[in-house]
Amino acid sequence: MKVLLVNPNAYKEVIGFMDIAAFSEPIALEYVAAGARLDGHEVKLLDLKLHVKQLRETLLDFQPDIVGVTGFSMHVMRNLEICALAKELVPSCKTAAGGLHATFEPVDFFEPQMDYVFVARG
Repeated sequence: MKVLLVNPNAYKEVIGFMDIAAFSEPIALEYVAAGARLDGHEVKLLDLKLHVKQLRETLLDFQPDIVGVTGFSMHVMRNLEICALAKELVPSCKTAAGGLHATFEPVDFFEPQMDYVFVARG
């Protein structure tokens, strides 16, 4: 299975800082990628904070079977946009959200472009 994991960029300024306030290595996605690779899946990780304009190209070139997104509350709308574009360009792909906001408010991802929401349980 081809898995594309996307670290979103904020689609507008948050407190005047854009993504600088939440700029960090996407370690959670790196863990997911490592596990998926161990299970034999082909994985790409796209960090849109660094590669802002590569989403469309990556979707078209890679043709993922599933697109996974994560992020904070400020990324919810952007994640929905990412998944909508994924469905538009690769109609057969599934989409999934996980991370902090998905755990605390999964209902925010109950939209037509989202197939799965992963919630952390302690």
